Amino acid sequence: MESSPNKPSEEVDLSDSVKNVINRLSKKGKVNAKEIIDELLSDHTGYVPPNTISSGYNKTAEDWIKEVYSLYDQEKMRSLLEKPVLLTEKHVIPGLCAIEQDLGKQLLEDDFLDTIVGEVESQIKESFTSLLTNKGQKLWLELKRSNTSYYVPNFTDDPAKVDILGRKAFAKMLAMRLRRLRNENKYLFCWDEIPGNDSIKLIEFLERDFGINWVKKESIEKSEDGRTISFSEGTNSLSFRLNNQKTRAILKINDVRVYELVVKIENNRLNLYGVTRLGAMLVHIHGPWGSGKSSFLNFLSEELHGGNNDSSPWVIVKFNAWQHQRLGHPWWSLMDTVFKKALPQVSGKQRSYIMFNEWKWRLGPGWLHYSLSVVFLLIAIFLFFQMNEQNSIESANNYIGMYSGIIALVGAISSGALGLGRSLLPGSARAATTFMESTNGPLQAIKDHFCDMMEKMNQPVAIFIDDLDRCQVDYTVELLEGIQTLFRETEVTYVVAADKRWLCTSYEKVYNDFIDTVNEPGRPLGHLFIEKTFQFTVSLPRLSPKRKKDYWQHLMSINKSKQKDQYKARIDAQQRLKELRTEKEITQVLKMSSNDPIYDQAIREAAIVRLAEKDVEENTEEHILKQFADLMEPNPRSMKRFANSYGVQMAMDIMRGGSMETEKLALWTIILLRWPLLAEFLEEHPEMVEFIGNESIPDDRIPQHLQRLFMDSNIIDVIKGKGVGVMLDEDTIRNLNDLPVKNRMYK
Repeated sequence: MESSPNKPSEEVDLSDSVKNVINRLSKKGKVNAKEIIDELLSDHTGYVPPNTISSGYNKTAEDWIKEVYSLYDQEKMRSLLEKPVLLTEKHVIPGLCAIEQDLGKQLLEDDFLDTIVGEVESQIKESFTSLLTNKGQKLWLELKRSNTSYYVPNFTDDPAKVDILGRKAFAKMLAMRLRRLRNENKYLFCWDEIPGNDSIKLIEFLERDFGINWVKKESIEKSEDGRTISFSEGTNSLSFRLNNQKTRAILKINDVRVYELVVKIENNRLNLYGVTRLGAMLVHIHGPWGSGKSSFLNFLSEELHGGNNDSSPWVIVKFNAWQHQRLGHPWWSLMDTVFKKALPQVSGKQRSYIMFNEWKWRLGPGWLHYSLSVVFLLIAIFLFFQMNEQNSIESANNYIGMYSGIIALVGAISSGALGLGRSLLPGSARAATTFMESTNGPLQAIKDHFCDMMEKMNQPVAIFIDDLDRCQVDYTVELLEGIQTLFRETEVTYVVAADKRWLCTSYEKVYNDFIDTVNEPGRPLGHLFIEKTFQFTVSLPRLSPKRKKDYWQHLMSINKSKQKDQYKARIDAQQRLKELRTEKEITQVLKMSSNDPIYDQAIREAAIVRLAEKDVEENTEEHILKQFADLMEPNPRSMKRFANSYGVQMAMDIMRGGSMETEKLALWTIILLRWPLLAEFLEEHPEMVEFIGNESIPDDRIPQHLQRLFMDSNIIDVIKGKGVGVMLDEDTIRNLNDLPVKNRMYK
């Protein structure tokens, strides 16, 4: 569309996607509100609830948008929204629902509209109604009050922030796993047993990690205050020194600091652990548009930024990929965003040090300008004094002639250097290009600088990348590949919230020439890239319609005097599970319903967190998951991915009120990991699972690219549960995916 709908010039502009929809629908003449919403989501098929009916009356798309404009306070939008300030799908859809309330009620009941509004609120950090005019607020409140499953009167929290989906517990579970992955250290030796029983372990550690073979057991000494372990032989020496808090030990070899060890007090003993360097870790948060990814990132940010007894607060950097894609080179804007948003979160002394180094690096290419400016000033001063001393115009002319060429050269070089220095200042569109053209080995310089900046943070760092599934395919792939290549050595956790299908399609379009040659059965090129890119993939949980309805109806009956019972329910649930040590014990408790929706929700949230704690997780891996090793790909990475994915799948099953059948859930997790396209097909057609392993299959009902999988021996082993004693059938797949019971396609 070449122009926006007729609107006052001071109003904010429309996003490109909204303009395109208006342009397409203008050819149809008058349309209803649902048609506009369907068209807005045409790139995200299936996200609008399929049972919604057409809304009541029709008018042109431009007239609809003009009416939506009247609901929004333009000044508030400009002050609360990040630039560029645009009226997007996330504003148009709620606006249409407020105007056409029959449609709005349907979308509220499906939780779709609530999720969109939640994402808007997570961006503006205020209530959605703060964006609306008086007219808009009136219509919006009428819509909420008309829908009893949505409106909760007199609730202490903002209703839009009530976490009926259990996402806070889910975020806490993920935060615990991320902390553990970052803090996964290897036990080395006990400080209290040196010299003594663990001297051999110390010697083995030094030889294995540093190639030191000159340490003798009988020559190891400990200082009188017990804070230093040392050894020396001839010109060689080494020492371990505890810090004052007894949380770290510094290893020095020949008086050079080379290694830092983690110290933990366990059973009143000081145990030393080696720090495991993972480099960059990428985590994928999968969910379709409107599923609440942005809101979930806020919950996760709260958990990580808050820290706990075992981990210092994380530095959280939020990077909106869609807003930065117009700036080109994604790695440059990412690095600049990290500097700006991470700096306020570190201590004052460290902040000053990082800021000084950052500006020194940014202005480094302009050092010549400043140096030559000093030279120019000194020459001018020299000429001034010489002219005064000689008191002769002729002498002055001689000096001026002598130095005019030098001054001209100085000015030219100085101006060039100044331009270069300015191009590296924050916000300069030419920054990345200038740096690439003017620096020897620019990519290595960027890698070194980013790594240095992250190390100086002295805190775990997580970068949350949102709205990547709104970006162009080239930018999407370039950003992810930049992280894997430029920043892979930095100890940073990247959390990418994006629709998996968008990412897969982006890779397949960029690498279109390889689609037919690089793929595996059930794992096309895009999925292979996703698997290689991300160490951890998490799909957002959904609450079953029945549990959601029960929970909201119960909230409706709560008054202020009873709201404290919700907090008591959470405390009681945590205490009840605190002493349980195995997954089986915890799931047994969950299967005993209390007929109290609030307590049932609380016990499920508590179970998600308890199952993610280290002692229970290790027990699960040891006694449950090991039996599935033969069904996984034969490499250590796949087993670790399986353990992480199983934990997430169990959490999702708990939240939706599933059956929590451990072995069957594990089998389904393997299908999800190894053959994602087959899993997607079985989710849509669970009745087709009975044909896996059969000699004859209904060719007309199974996509050609999946037909060979139905006779694949590895898949048959997983479906039949070889060596496990259970199998996957249609009912199991329906239960695990919260699918309704339907008439079978085949009998």
